[in-house]
Amino acid sequence: MRHDDDARFALRRLTGARQIVVCVGSGGVGKTTTAASLGLVAAAMGRKTLVITIDPARRLANALGLDTLLHRPQPVDAALVRAARARLGPVDALDPVSSSSSSSSGPAPLSAMMLDLKAGWDDMLFRTAPDRASAEKILVNRFYRVLSTELPGAHEFIACEHLNHLASSGDWDLVVLDTPPTQNALDFLDAPQRILGVLDNDAFRLLAHKAPGEREASLASRFLDGATGRAQSVIAKFTGPDLLEELGELLLLLKDLYGPLTQRTREFVALLAGRCSAFVV
Repeated sequence: MRHDDDARFALRRLTGARQIVVCVGSGGVGKTTTAASLGLVAAAMGRKTLVITIDPARRLANALGLDTLLHRPQPVDAALVRAARARLGPVDALDPVSSSSSSSSGPAPLSAMMLDLKAGWDDMLFRTAPDRASAEKILVNRFYRVLSTELPGAHEFIACEHLNHLASSGDWDLVVLDTPPTQNALDFLDAPQRILGVLDNDAFRLLAHKAPGEREASLASRFLDGATGRAQSVIAKFTGPDLLEELGELLLLLKDLYGPLTQRTREFVALLAGRCSAFVV
């Protein structure tokens, strides 16, 4: 009984004082079950909670009694949250959320969603681009369609960006992220820093320092000179007489996104390092 009380108290502490909880680890260790349990506990304690998975498998949907998950929040049956509240027992003075207004109002809504890679990138574009027309021009660019899915870290990048957007939206008290299985649990935790490394690359810094009147082909040539590793190998797949112009057009369209994306990534790095975030490994 004491062990059960300690476990319930630990869950309350983890979910009651955080804004983000990230579950990381290899496959088969109960990561998705843990994410679902954390979401249920948080909602049971009165915190409006969203659980996100990046894994296309149906494990999170099954754990929360849903038929499927979409790229938008779906409500979880309130009966599951009420049952979790009953199992937790009464809120006592030691509970980290006992003094919050939310805990006294009973269970809160719980929702779940699956992040779709392409839809996540498209959503980010419309949030970040200066106007809808600019975003739509990027969407139809063939370089964007390939680079947004094949560049190393593309999945982690959009997961971090979407998590940052949801956590800062004010719509949720807590966001729980169930990451895809990985051999190294630190891979996802390092993703924001790796993203900053990419954005600080000489090739991408060109976007902030385009010469006035520079033509698309010239900008693309300078970008290719600075590109290295996987980015260079992905770009090498493209052929055609208009290759430089097409790449240059994309770079010009991305110019207005470079500053905001860099700033938001730095803010997210600080958010993950702060006391409002926690990691379950």
